[in-house]
Amino acid sequence: MNDKLQTVVGKTITIKGEIVGEESLTVEGRVEGKITLENSIYVRETGVVVADVTVQSIVIAGSVTGNITASDKIEVLRGGIMVGDIKAPRVVINDGANLKGHVEMDMSQEKLQERQKIAAEAAVQAAKPIPSTRTAESVIPQKNLEQIPAPSSTPSTNPPISPSEVIESQRRAFGGILSRR
Repeated sequence: MNDKLQTVVGKTITIKGEIVGEESLTVEGRVEGKITLENSIYVRETGVVVADVTVQSIVIAGSVTGNITASDKIEVLRGGIMVGDIKAPRVVINDGANLKGHVEMDMSQEKLQERQKIAAEAAVQAAKPIPSTRTAESVIPQKNLEQIPAPSSTPSTNPPISPSEVIESQRRAFGGILSRR
């Protein structure tokens, strides 16, 4: 494959039949039949392809009617029209693109097994209980625990505390965690 070699089907050209090759193809005119290339195809805005296509990658800015199988990527640009089934490991349908057909994002057996393994490991991890690392000391610092008086069975000689004083005391003890209402 040589990426520098490229064939252009001009705006006024119509090709009917089968195209087979190694170089890239740019379609500005019309191609009908079958296309099998080892490299890429670019269908420009004026390009019309009515063919089944087997290629490494294809970018569609014009119109393609037929099934496409790509070994790398299929991309339909804004304003591009694709009517038919597409199959590739990577598929990009841009905003404003038109697609009518089925999409199959084919992946190698190796990638499929890798993704299934990752999903299985994630399911096992999700099923495990999460150990709690929070303790009373981590929620209420030890110094604040010492300030809280122990309950007493004897009546207190201290004067009663108003609710607003309790809330303010708790705000100071918890470092502003409690919000003011």
